[in-house]
Amino acid sequence: MMHARTLRTVADQLLTLGYRTWSFGDSVAFEGMVAASAVLEDDRWLQFGRGFTRGWATRSQPYVRLDCTAPGLAMVQIYRATQDRLVLDGALG
Repeated sequence: MMHARTLRTVADQLLTLGYRTWSFGDSVAFEGMVAASAVLEDDRWLQFGRGFTRGWATRSQPYVRLDCTAPGLAMVQIYRATQDRLVLDGALG
């Protein structure tokens, strides 16, 4: 129970960070959100990641320098959980 509460607190904190597309470390945060959703069986962090990556995928091209740091693994995991093709297209470039 204590671990679940700590994980929930950390995952909630990840939602408050000022993400920009993209920056170093974002992939770790997005992977953490996806993992928290799976472990805690609560998709709010997954849905945040879905919305954020979806927004980027709609305007990803032309690519800019830091797009190479996009959270590709998290995007594939989000796609697997949601079947959102736009997220997968963003991950594949």
